[in-house]
Amino acid sequence: MPTIHEFHCMLIRDKDNPEAECSCDFITWEEKVADKQKEALGIKADKPQLSLIPPTALRQEARAMENGLKYGRCSYRKPGIITANKMADAMMRHIQDWLEGEDNAPDSGVHHLAHVRAGAGILLDLINRGILRDDRDI
Repeated sequence: MPTIHEFHCMLIRDKDNPEAECSCDFITWEEKVADKQKEALGIKADKPQLSLIPPTALRQEARAMENGLKYGRCSYRKPGIITANKMADAMMRHIQDWLEGEDNAPDSGVHHLAHVRAGAGILLDLINRGILRDDRDI
């Protein structure tokens, strides 16, 4: 079943080009309420509230990234260095080690969860740049 917005767009869509994206500015009541709530809190859609990230988590993630400097700054961006599965495997090993009671990685001394955050950050960076070698089994 189409949403209210999709139904609205079906009604006003260009008859000569039915596949064209809808360019209307239709907004649902729920979206208006959410926008008003964000506005009341001073939240702007185009500016993420970086202050919501716990400083400890950010610092620990930076420590994990510093551990990778031995390969060069942002070396993970070189083509073919990082694949989706390679990074997911590393992140899962850190999670497994943490679940087994080990807090810090023995090689770096950095918390395992900080390495997981760093891995997720690297993946997001590569995806955002369109250079992730995505070898997931999908």
